[in-house]
Parts: sequence; structure tokens; C-alpha cells
Amino acid sequence: MLLRRINDATGRRVPARRGFVILAVLIVVVVLSLAAYRFTDLMTAEFRAAARSQDAAQARAAARSGVHYATAMLADPAILNGELGGNPYADGAFTPQTVRSGDVPRLEARFALVAVVPDGNGGFEQRFGCVVDETARLNINSLIQLDSSGQLLYDALMLLPNMTSELADAIVDWVDPDDDPREGGAESDHYLGLGQPYRAKNGPLNSLDELLLVRGMSAQILYGTDRNRNGVADDDTGGGAFDRGLADFLTVYGREINLDSQGQLRTNLNESDDLPGLYDKLTARLPQDVADFIFAYRTFSSVKTGSTGSSTTTTTTAKTATGGAAELNAAVQAALSAGTSTSRRLIPTRQCDEGGMIDLVTAQITLPKAADAAADAPTVVVPSPLADPTPREVLLAVPGMTEEAADAIIQQRDSLDPADPTTVTGAWIVTGGSAGGPPAVDQATFRRIKRYLTGRTTVYRIQSVGYFGQGGPVARVEAVIDTNQGAPRVLYFRDLTDLDTPRGFEPPR
Repeated sequence: MLLRRINDATGRRVPARRGFVILAVLIVVVVLSLAAYRFTDLMTAEFRAAARSQDAAQARAAARSGVHYATAMLADPAILNGELGGNPYADGAFTPQTVRSGDVPRLEARFALVAVVPDGNGGFEQRFGCVVDETARLNINSLIQLDSSGQLLYDALMLLPNMTSELADAIVDWVDPDDDPREGGAESDHYLGLGQPYRAKNGPLNSLDELLLVRGMSAQILYGTDRNRNGVADDDTGGGAFDRGLADFLTVYGREINLDSQGQLRTNLNESDDLPGLYDKLTARLPQDVADFIFAYRTFSSVKTGSTGSSTTTTTTAKTATGGAAELNAAVQAALSAGTSTSRRLIPTRQCDEGGMIDLVTAQITLPKAADAAADAPTVVVPSPLADPTPREVLLAVPGMTEEAADAIIQQRDSLDPADPTTVTGAWIVTGGSAGGPPAVDQATFRRIKRYLTGRTTVYRIQSVGYFGQGGPVARVEAVIDTNQGAPRVLYFRDLTDLDTPRGFEPPR
């Protein structure tokens, strides 16, 4: 619209002017509106990102809480044997827990323990509410400690699937104390020649991931087609066979502490020549007949049935009589009163595959004759009160193990009650356990394999998933913990959240 106005001073009309001010104002208003909208959109996105980041942090904190929760329960013998029934590996042993309550499920932070276990048909399955026994694997550090030459470790590794002699040699060279390469192995000379040089460890491993530095080792060999460790084949496997890799059979953690099933320090049968003191300890912790027999074994001569070649074995005379607990106790009390100092030691397991406490199962004690006994009095022989017996790939890797023995052990293990105190050592495979079943292996086999076996653990592998009750981010962490008789410690911790693409476990909502 053209505007005209009259100059008051001259009375003349002035030229018309266009409405530029109104148009400029409209443009400024539009630009400011767009800027405000853009700013609001950016702030909304920033708020959503901050909320998402906060939710992710809370999910990770919830997952970490699961590790501490499981650690506390496993470290308490009363909870382990009571609430968990002595079997923390059972499906649903640990129930999901709420870490932070909310008015709606979407705001509730929770955690659940997860594990991947064999399904019994050659495959694997996801299981919620349980942990994994870390000592049920071959311990690389222990095997090299038992035999510093590395041959024991090499022989065990060669029995694992997908293992080659070159890779086994390279692993042995990585952990053995010397810098001399084996025939197919590699020592520091090889690694120092790489583009990014480093030296061979020549010592115990701190984690299995260190094996990725070994020549010939790869993530495919170590973790197979399950790099995110969720029991499901990775998307990029091309439909090939599912393989969990060597990580399912190996560990660098685990130990067997010198305590009995009640957490008390074990009595060393060879601890000293103080036989009365040893006898007092035995009678305080064992049935009278067993304490008498052990004392007599160290004091009198013995006969081992079903075994020969021991320097402590003697032959009985043609005229013998079988004695019982009463005769044995009388002979023991007489020896204690006489202050006898005659004593022999059991051969320690670590020094010899023969001997050790397993000899007590088959031994028979020849009681000394009384001073006033007749010349033709029979020799009294007392049998042992212990004589009446009451992942397969890892078993096959045990030196001296046969396929028949491994299958028998697995079959008998599946029928045992985990809360049965007779299962806390590996001796149940030769005694049958308290249920009175047949032995899984004979004593000759047990002598060969006993130093590599244990029937209990204090070391567990835990995977914990943190999530919200309805939607939202999910976090997953993994830890190896040592309950350490009530003073637990974390040996290994790793955040697996970044590997969950796509999501490895779908937690219960």
C-alpha cells in the first residue's frame, strides 16, 4: 500500500514510501521461531541422550550388583548349602533381584544371573539364575607348575578339539620359564621380530585373553563362533557348525585350599613324629575305628590287597585271624601307653603317583603279638574300615584318563547329590559316594589321575545382566570370583555390554 502525507511546514505532498518495516519484522519473527524450534529440538534430543546415558549407567550398576550379590551368597556356607541347596549351577538357583524400585516397571532396575551350559545333546543352552564352576576346566598355570618342562601341559592341550601341535607348542613356550622354543613353538625371538614387538610371557597367565598374543592363536580359535559368549552363533558365521572355542575348556584361575568340607584346616598325617598328638587330632575329627586304623597304619606293619611293589608291604603268616575294631583299639592303646616311636609316612601324592591316602582304602594292618602270646597264636590282621565303598573333553585331557573312565565318572556324577559331603573331594569316583554306588574307576586308575582332580570349588564364573522391568537398555558383565572361605575377591572382571549387538540375552521382563 502506498502512503502519502503532507508536509506541515510547506503544505506540499511528499512522495509515497513502501512498507519495508513490517516485512522485515515478519522475517525476523520467522527466523527467531525457527531458531527457537531448532534449539528446543536440540535440547529435547540432548535430554533424551542424557536420560538414555543415565539408564545405561544404571543398567551397568545393576549388572555389577548381580556380581556382588552372587559373590556374597557363594561365600556364605550357610546360604550356599541352604538356600542354594549346595548347587549354584541349577537353573533358577538365583532369582532375579530388583536393585531400584519404581512407580512403573519401566523405572525398576533389576539384574539376573545368566550362564551358557551344555544341553546334554552336544549343544549349548542359555540358563538364567546360575553360575559356572571355573575349576571344571584345564588350568594352564597349574599344569605348567606341575611340570615346568611343559610336556604335561602339551599332552593335555593336544586332547582338546581344534588343537594343533604347533599351537600347543606355542602356548607351552608362552608360559614356560625358559626362552628355548619347542619344535613347533615360538619364544621371544619370534615376537620381537613382529611389527609391534613384545616378549613372551614366560610366566603364568593373568587372563585367557593373553593367549591372543600367542603365535597361531586367534579370536576364532579361542572363542569360536560365539565371541560375545551368549551360547548363540554369531551372525557372521555363515551358517557353519556352532563352536564355543578353546575358552570353554581352559582357565587360568582356580585352586584347592587345604580345608575340609566344614572349612577346617586339614590334618596332615605326616605332620610330625608326635603320634599321641596326631591321634588326639584324629579322634576329635574322625570315627574311632578310622582314627585307630590310621594310627596303626603309621605304627604297625601293613598288607595292601590288590597292590604290590611297595616298600611298606609285608606278607602275613600262614596262620592268620581277622581282627575287628576292638582288637585294633586295644593294640593302639597299648602302643600309646608304651610310648612307641616307630612311625612311617604316607607317600605324598605330589612326589609319587603310587601311595598316598588312597592306600588306606586297601591296606590291612598286622597287629603285633602280645609278649605273653603262645608261639602258635595266629597273627591278627585288621582290614581297613574304608574298604567298603559306599565337560567330557576336560576329563579326557587329564593324564592317565581313559574314555571308559571318563564316561563312568560322568554317569556317576549325574546321580550324585551336590549337597552330599562325600562329594567335596574327588575320592567319590573310587568310593561311590555315600549312596553306595559302584566305583566309577578302579584304584589303579585313580592313582594315576588323583593329583589332577578335585571335587569342589571356591572359584566361580559369573555373568550378570542389568536391565529395566519394561524396555530400556541392557548391560552385561562377567566376573571370576574366589569365595576364599568367606573373604571373597574378584579375580577377573569384564564389561560385555559392547559385545551385545545384537542383544546376547533377553532378560525376563
